[in-house]
Amino acid sequence: MYGPYGQRLLVKDIMFQFNELLWKGPERVQYFLWLCFHDKLLTNHERVRWRMSDQSSCAQCTGDVEAIHHILRDCPSSMAVWLKILPMCHWQTFLSLSVEQWLLYNLLNEDGVATSIKWKTLFGTACWMLWKFRNATLF
Repeated sequence: MYGPYGQRLLVKDIMFQFNELLWKGPERVQYFLWLCFHDKLLTNHERVRWRMSDQSSCAQCTGDVEAIHHILRDCPSSMAVWLKILPMCHWQTFLSLSVEQWLLYNLLNEDGVATSIKWKTLFGTACWMLWKFRNATLF
């Protein structure tokens, strides 16, 4: 991963940068995004790994394995949300990054949408709501 001036960032730099970004939003959203960044959400993929379930596919689309990036970005129901609020010029970058890069990119990026709400606040809240919707569907 590269910083704003093209320099390569070390893992500790990325972790520090991510933690600094997080502590500026609602507490529940902060904790949720921290779990996402550290790959600690209890997705169906993880539930199978922990022998809590035998079904690793997404409950909403019954397609791909339900991992964090699928729930928050790649699932058709999540994708529909993002495509409505994200300008077309950002789609390619938004849809191609790894989970860690995707979270950092969107928490650092200030030009997501032209509203009175900061993009990082809208992004974090949208991720949180997608997770809550997934849980309401599954449980």
